[in-house]
Amino acid sequence: MKFTDKSVMIVTPCYAGFPSVDFLVSLFKLYEYSKYTCKNDIVWIPIAGSNIYGIRNIGFKIFMSSKYRNLLMVDNDMVFEYKALETLFERDKDIIMPSFTNKIGGLPDMNKQIIPMATQKLPNGHLRQLTKEEIESLDAPVKVTTNGFGMVLLKKRVIEGMDYPYCQGITMPVVEESANGVTGEDYYFCLKALE
Repeated sequence: MKFTDKSVMIVTPCYAGFPSVDFLVSLFKLYEYSKYTCKNDIVWIPIAGSNIYGIRNIGFKIFMSSKYRNLLMVDNDMVFEYKALETLFERDKDIIMPSFTNKIGGLPDMNKQIIPMATQKLPNGHLRQLTKEEIESLDAPVKVTTNGFGMVLLKKRVIEGMDYPYCQGITMPVVEESANGVTGEDYYFCLKALE
């Protein structure tokens, strides 16, 4: 899929204070490349607050009332390459997320170890968290049941088929490696989107 003439709204939930310089540098490089080099219609909307569920739902509402056809949600503690959005579009999926290696914790390091956030459904219906080693060994896209929302690209039709609220905090004892079964709004969204 050619990375031109795309309509993309970037929403950044800012729930841990103002975005860091490392994040902003990554975002502006991605934005500049996507808008000016590749000629895409792109806008960035930062949303501040203290409740991540509320912030994400506000972002979805703004997106749904906009002219944009694709939503890139990026957390303000991520660092990523400027071609990350292009790479996601090349896969042409309704929902796609990179296997993220870069939560901010100092200087940007594109070789930082991966933080496992993805699960796959087991035959018994439980969700199993992929290990860091499994994620690091991936050389092609893999279908997962849930994934963290550090960065996620969604087509509008996914959200059009869902009911509000799009995100909530939930307790799910079906997560195999979770001590208390608590998962966040990203897991809730992924499971509702699958429905």
